[in-house]
Amino acid sequence: MGKKENIEKLMATGDYKLEDLNKMHFKKIEKLVSEIEDEDVEQEVAEDKEEEKVSKSVIPRRKTAPKMMKRFDDDRIVPIMSVVSGNVFYTSPNTGRGFDLNGIGQFAEISYSDILNLLNRHPRYLKEPFIVIMDEEVAEAHKLDYDNTFFDMADLESYLELDAETIKESIGELSKSSRDLLIQHVAQLAREEADISMAKIRIIEEYSGIKLKD
Repeated sequence: MGKKENIEKLMATGDYKLEDLNKMHFKKIEKLVSEIEDEDVEQEVAEDKEEEKVSKSVIPRRKTAPKMMKRFDDDRIVPIMSVVSGNVFYTSPNTGRGFDLNGIGQFAEISYSDILNLLNRHPRYLKEPFIVIMDEEVAEAHKLDYDNTFFDMADLESYLELDAETIKESIGELSKSSRDLLIQHVAQLAREEADISMAKIRIIEEYSGIKLKD
């Protein structure tokens, strides 16, 4: 925009006289015009915010209904599997049935009502986990995530084949039961003087606080 147009814009405000503007340096005129334009923008923003505020106060906000958890029949049979090396057992207070698992990879079947009972009375079984639900729909409905859990000894051996630095960075992301299983297994390998690097043994020692090998 040239000096003439800037002068005309300033004259339109009614705050300036032509003879005064003609005496001003063009840079000064440009600065005055810029200030007026900035004020116009600020006014437009303020008006937009006021319109938005009025709009929000007039239009009722639609409430989002809470997402309901999928419901299953109480007698639905749900397969489960142990993911710990020791014994895991449970007896249903309703039916007297249950499971008695003695090692990683052992399977059993229980009713969905027993799954609910475990979640209420023994949540650690399913959340550390000691056992995993092999029914994907049921596991997802209860937001049970098994991504960082060893499902069998092959998973554990594959993990130990990772380089020492990767194990150091990822061990904290394992589920508690898988970390415990890893520590037990590495301790056994150290006792048997099996083929496992000292670097990996030291990482497990540092993480667990347990001395595994002199």
